Amino acid sequence: MRRDELGLKNSDDADLQQFIFEFQTTGAKLDGALNGIAEDRGTADPAFTVASLKRALDHLHKSQAGLEAVAPQKLLPEKMISDARRNF
Repeated sequence: MRRDELGLKNSDDADLQQFIFEFQTTGAKLDGALNGIAEDRGTADPAFTVASLKRALDHLHKSQAGLEAVAPQKLLPEKMISDARRNF
């Protein structure tokens, strides 16, 4: 579900903006680390892959913290929050 579909397109909430940024950054870092493997183009140096995954992990942790900051504000649907908590 897109941000504007939730009525949050113009939300100025800093916690929500930080959560979304960290969540999207996590996805981008994972894509960079694993895309070559997923597309069967071979793998990069294993140490580089591990380093890339570690960078993604930092953003994942920040995203988790952001979710916990946003949850009490009821800015996102409760089902979305519970699904995210279960999948983290």
